[in-house]
Amino acid sequence: MGLPMYSAQVCIVTPDGDDAQAGQIGEIVVSSLLMMEGYWNDTALIRKTLHNGWGAHRRSGAI
Repeated sequence: MGLPMYSAQVCIVTPDGDDAQAGQIGEIVVSSLLMMEGYWNDTALIRKTLHNGWGAHRRSGAI
């Protein structure tokens, strides 16, 4: 994937939303000052995508 931007944080989380352990596969989530605040008139998609300031990308990864 590469390195995150200077203002971004990247984390791998388990299905329960906990931080994944080293080598454990989980979902890639990103937090950034430059990230969107939501989708226009689509609160259901906002709830599915954004959680506590973290954006879910529906992609798997491991660190």
